[in-house]
Amino acid sequence: MNKQECDARGYQCCLYNLLLTTVDIPQRRAYEEIHLKILTAVGLYFPAGLTFLTFEHTMTAEEVPMDPRVFIF
Repeated sequence: MNKQECDARGYQCCLYNLLLTTVDIPQRRAYEEIHLKILTAVGLYFPAGLTFLTFEHTMTAEEVPMDPRVFIF
């Protein structure tokens, strides 16, 4: 499917738009879930800087981008 086919069939039918949306949803959910779990586990016990550092290392270990709007292919 090339760009002309996407334009001709409309925005909603384009395969490329569907793929990006499909990838975006799990990445955003993973980001939110990891952030919530880190805050629940260590948020009350660690200072804010150390909590964020723990969050960064967890995101790196899980291979989830720090910005949930970034697509990794």
